[in-house]
Amino acid sequence: RKRLPWFFDYYRGLGVENFVFVDNGSTDDSAKYLLNQQGVTLFSTTDSYFGAFAGMVWVNHLKSMFSPLGWSLYVDVDEALVFDGCDRKGLPDLVELLEQDGDEAFTAFMLDMFNLETTAPKASGQPINYLAEYTHYIPDIHRDPKPVCPYVGVRGGVRSAFGTGEEMTKTPLIKSANGIDFLQSSHNISPARLSPHSGVMLHYKMVDDLAEEAQAVLSAQKRSPHCRARYRKYLEFETLTDLLGPALDKAKRYEHYHDLIAQGLMPEIGSFSTHASR
Repeated sequence: RKRLPWFFDYYRGLGVENFVFVDNGSTDDSAKYLLNQQGVTLFSTTDSYFGAFAGMVWVNHLKSMFSPLGWSLYVDVDEALVFDGCDRKGLPDLVELLEQDGDEAFTAFMLDMFNLETTAPKASGQPINYLAEYTHYIPDIHRDPKPVCPYVGVRGGVRSAFGTGEEMTKTPLIKSANGIDFLQSSHNISPARLSPHSGVMLHYKMVDDLAEEAQAVLSAQKRSPHCRARYRKYLEFETLTDLLGPALDKAKRYEHYHDLIAQGLMPEIGSFSTHASR
């Protein structure tokens, strides 16, 4: 619930007008909030998220229902998609470019964001601007080939300190009109023509009430074994310094998506780029 106002502001700013949510037994008034939002279609299920293959059974059914002739963006409420030019160009512009090039999918990877200065809980009810509050990341990213689309596995960043080896690859934007499906929480997709362009998913998981969330996830037993191992790590350490250890020395501050381009974490996008004028 606490992320939803920020989530809507961010994606409406990128040109999204229609949102489809699946509520899986929330107890924090998320459903009530969503029902009062414009452009929202809300579904509810008591089925297991893990049993639905990280929700992919629901997501693929709904994207085929709601976007049989177009494109679908799948993101979690703790993810902000950034790409070259996203301060001037919206998702409709990006889709237009992908259509012109004959592409069917746009990849990204999760970059875990955190706050170096505090882990104190925010006052109840206060709105949170996640981009402004959680400004740091670890840029050490490793890419290895894999045999399923999008044919690359991305690992590293903050999660290199946990030793769980979780993959951070995602393909959030697909041409559902061509029958492309999300697989494994969009870490994989069915075979598709991939755009040479890509972005980054700024990932706001390591926020101030992380321990509380970790307790809930471990109690529910609805996540994969690798995911549960990471949540156990969250509970083992009292501070961010203890959790990340020497990896903190590599932390960088996120000011603008240009930083990610300069570090080779995502490419420029031709006509979208302002590199020539900077």
